[in-house]
Amino acid sequence: MPEHSQRRSIPRETAQARVQQSLALTDFFVSVWASNPKLARQAGRKVEEFMMTREEVRRRHLHDLDGNP
Repeated sequence: MPEHSQRRSIPRETAQARVQQSLALTDFFVSVWASNPKLARQAGRKVEEFMMTREEVRRRHLHDLDGNP
């Protein structure tokens, strides 16, 4: 077994296709969650926050790093 594995790069077209596919999936899930907020909440906190405005998330986590009283 070789001591160091070789890194291989994928062709630019393949990388671009994967990015486009990822963006399409993101758009799909955002539309599903936007049309059904209850489903977004059921999917978990990260999904719920993904659908919130930046300000809502900031307010939610405003005191996360505060010391324990």
